[in-house]
Amino acid sequence: MYIWTDASRIATPWGVAFVCALLVTWFWSRRNAARKGLDTSHIDLLVPLALMLGIVAAWTWWQFSGFRIRLFETMVCSAVVVFIYSRIARLSFRDLLDVVALAVLAGVAVQRVGCVIAGCCWGDVARHVPGIRYPVGSFAYEQHIAQGLINTSASSSLPVHAVQLYELAVLLAAIAIGLRIRWRDRPTGTLGLYAACAYGVGRFLLEFLRADSDSVVAGLNRVQLQATGFVALILLIRWIVAAGQERSNRPREA
Repeated sequence: MYIWTDASRIATPWGVAFVCALLVTWFWSRRNAARKGLDTSHIDLLVPLALMLGIVAAWTWWQFSGFRIRLFETMVCSAVVVFIYSRIARLSFRDLLDVVALAVLAGVAVQRVGCVIAGCCWGDVARHVPGIRYPVGSFAYEQHIAQGLINTSASSSLPVHAVQLYELAVLLAAIAIGLRIRWRDRPTGTLGLYAACAYGVGRFLLEFLRADSDSVVAGLNRVQLQATGFVALILLIRWIVAAGQERSNRPREA
C-alpha cells in the first residue's frame, strides 16, 4: 500500500497532522497544569513559543551544520526554551517538565501519522514483514532509484518498514505506562525524565530501521549518537541531583 500527498493542495495531510499535534500537546498540557494548580496562561504561551523557537533554533543549526532539521533536534531546542521560560517566569522547571511530558509524546504520536502519509522519515526495505510502498516521486522511490534497487519504469518503491507507525506504537506504549505510575509518590521532574528517556531509547532503536540517515560512527547515525548523549546526560543529571539530596538529608554529626 502507499499514500501520497498532492502538492497542489492548500492543506496537506502532514500540515493537518502538525496542527493536530500542537492542539493535542497544548490541550493535555493545559489540563495537567490546571491539576497542578499552575496558571494555565503560562501553557497558552509556552507551548507555541517552545515549538516555534525550537524550530527556529533547529533551522539555525541546519544552516550552519548542513544537516537537515529533524524532530529530535527540535525537541531538544524546545526543552531549552522551556528551561529559559521557567527561569524568567520564576516557575519550577521540573513542574513544567511533568506538565508537558506525556502531552509532548502524544503530540509526536499524532505527527507520525502525518509522516506516514507524507512519506517522510521512511524506513529501510522490509524483507520479512509487510511494508509500505510509496509512489513515483516519493522519498523512498527516489532513494531506491538512486541505489539501483528499482528502475524508472517501476510504479512504486519497494516495500519499506513503516517506522513511523512503529514509533507511534512505542509512544503509545510509553504513554500508557506513564499513566499507570503514581508520580505523586516520586520526586518532581521524574515524569519528565521518564518521558525523555523513553523517547530517546525508543528513537535510538527505531533508527536501525530507518533509511533516511547515513551511519557516522560504528554503524550508528547522527540521531542515535545524539539520543545516546541525551539519555546519558539525563541520567547523569538525575544521579547528581539524587546525590545532592542524599547529602542534604544526611543528619549532621553533633
